[in-house]
Amino acid sequence: MSRLLVLLLLALIVLVSQSDDVGAEIFDCCDCTATAAAGVLLCCPQGDGDALAANGLTVYVRVVDNVNAPIANIPAYDIWLTGCAGDVLAMCGGSGAIAASAPTNQNGETTIVAKFATGGCDNSGVRAVVQGIAIGAGICAAPCLPIKIRSPDLNANYVVNLVDFAVFGTAYTSPPKAYNECLDFAAPFGTITLPDFARYGVHSNHSC
Repeated sequence: MSRLLVLLLLALIVLVSQSDDVGAEIFDCCDCTATAAAGVLLCCPQGDGDALAANGLTVYVRVVDNVNAPIANIPAYDIWLTGCAGDVLAMCGGSGAIAASAPTNQNGETTIVAKFATGGCDNSGVRAVVQGIAIGAGICAAPCLPIKIRSPDLNANYVVNLVDFAVFGTAYTSPPKAYNECLDFAAPFGTITLPDFARYGVHSNHSC
């Protein structure tokens, strides 16, 4: 057997062994998990809204591969949140609007605890996204995480300005005006009153 043929065979063996290693870490987001408590999160394009962890809404994420083994060391920036109702949130910096607190550990686990730099409103909840794949979406059919996202940037154009103030005025105060859930920023939820106006006012003129 020629030396060239031997070298080619050795190269082929290396490639096959590498492809097997890669295949063992193809994550399966039907087996990945993301969990969180239910609640409302006030967000702002400037990134100075409420933090998930501070409001008891920490998102716990676990990433596993196609044989259900945990995947460690997925970078924090590759794990983020998105809204469930489609493209209704104005996420400042895209996936950079909110990322995991750390890379996945040896158990494939990490958390999302920070503030969400976004405008818009999504009362349908959020999903955790890992490297562009949403956990529980599509054929997995898992429910969205029950965290309602509300921002004073009501028209989702990355800035809180007079246009948003005019929208807020359509439901302030409620009652007697018609209730708009997207404008309900403060507990007790179900009415839009002075506490909601105060929370809106703090973020006036904020932008990405």
